[in-house]
Amino acid sequence: MWKFIWNRKLRFRFGRQIPWIYHWDKKLLQKAYLAGRNSHRGVNALLYMNNKFGEGRCDFIPLDVTNNKQFEDAFKYIICREGSMDILVNNAGMLNDKSWESEFDTNVKGVISGTLLANKYMPTQKNKGGVVVNVTSILGYDTNPYAPGYNCTKHAVVGLTRSFGEPSKFFSNKVRHIAIGPGVTGTALLHESASKMLTDEWGKKLLASLYSLPYQSTEPVGRGTIYTIEYGPPGSLWVIEDSMLLRILPPKRITYQYKVKDL
Repeated sequence: MWKFIWNRKLRFRFGRQIPWIYHWDKKLLQKAYLAGRNSHRGVNALLYMNNKFGEGRCDFIPLDVTNNKQFEDAFKYIICREGSMDILVNNAGMLNDKSWESEFDTNVKGVISGTLLANKYMPTQKNKGGVVVNVTSILGYDTNPYAPGYNCTKHAVVGLTRSFGEPSKFFSNKVRHIAIGPGVTGTALLHESASKMLTDEWGKKLLASLYSLPYQSTEPVGRGTIYTIEYGPPGSLWVIEDSMLLRILPPKRITYQYKVKDL
């Protein structure tokens, strides 16, 4: 089994699902940087984290993940202050098919930007390498007909992780990429989604389909993420659903295709 130990200066990028980070192990959290567009939510999270883990253990950086210069400046700032960035959690995301261009910019371009920056800076650190956790969704593995835009973006995160997670890349630069896909979890992202689909009917059907699935609090997502950071092989894919950690093992394409005719 893989086992990875790091110096553990953590940097988080977050969207609306920040609460699951509250459940990280106190021993794991040496230093965390939260970053995102919502300063009010970020400052509240900062106060909570410092109260739980100790004053000065957490900081907040206002950041629009669709702005590449801001993103790189955040990397430089953290590395300048801490000497390294060991773990990047690409967690910014939006579920809003009515604004599918912004959805794509945040969920796909933002994750790609973070991944490229991690591969630029982590291999040059004194520690040599790090971990990139890309947060997808169960809709990164499944299909839902009522959220096609969001569905597309989360499949993209899975493809990105598998490509960057190819083992030879890890052995070359020591940057390990993994993806976690939380199931239905108690966050604002889910509850606000119905009004943001392409039609009102699709919004209602999306909620109905999601509410038919097992529901979990944010706590198991935090615990599951810790496990994947410590034990997840390069390119590994995970689901955290119904308070269980599950590993996805995609089959080879040749095993599920069949010939229709010679051409």
